[in-house]
Amino acid sequence: MDGIVNQLVDHWAAILAAGLILALFNKLFWISRLVLTFIFAGRGLAGDWETKLGKNGSALVDHEIATLHQFVNYVWGTSTRKGSDVKYNLYGRLNDGHLCLVYSDKKNGNDCGALLLEIKDNGTQTLMEGTEVGLEINANKKKQIYTAQYHWARVR
Repeated sequence: MDGIVNQLVDHWAAILAAGLILALFNKLFWISRLVLTFIFAGRGLAGDWETKLGKNGSALVDHEIATLHQFVNYVWGTSTRKGSDVKYNLYGRLNDGHLCLVYSDKKNGNDCGALLLEIKDNGTQTLMEGTEVGLEINANKKKQIYTAQYHWARVR
C-alpha cells in the first residue's frame, strides 16, 4: 500500500512540475515577443482599439471594437461591429509608421477589404488614421467598392 501512495505522489508531482515548466515557457515566450517587437518594430500596437468610420465624406461615427496582437512587424486580431454580432478577422503588417491590414468577416468572408492607417502618437494617446477600401452589398444585392475615412484610438 505504501508503494502505491509513493507512486501517486510521484505521479502528481511530475504533472505539477510539467505544468509549472509550461507556464514558465509561456511567460518567457510572451516576454521575448514583447522585447523583439520593441527592438525591431519600435511600436507596440497590441491591445484594444475603438474605431470610427466616415463613408462618402460623412461625419465619423462609432464603428467597431478591435483587438490587435503583434509579433515584430506582423499584426493580427479581430474586430466586432458595435451594436451587432458581426466579427472580422484582421491581419497585416506594420510598415514604417503605417499599418496595412486586410479584413474579412468571420461568417463567410464576403464582407472584405483593406485598411491603410498612419500611426500617430500625440503624447497622451496613440491614434491611427487612414482609409478603408471595401466591398458592400447595395440595395440591389450587387457588390460595390467603397472608400471610407477611418480613425482608430487605443482604449486604455
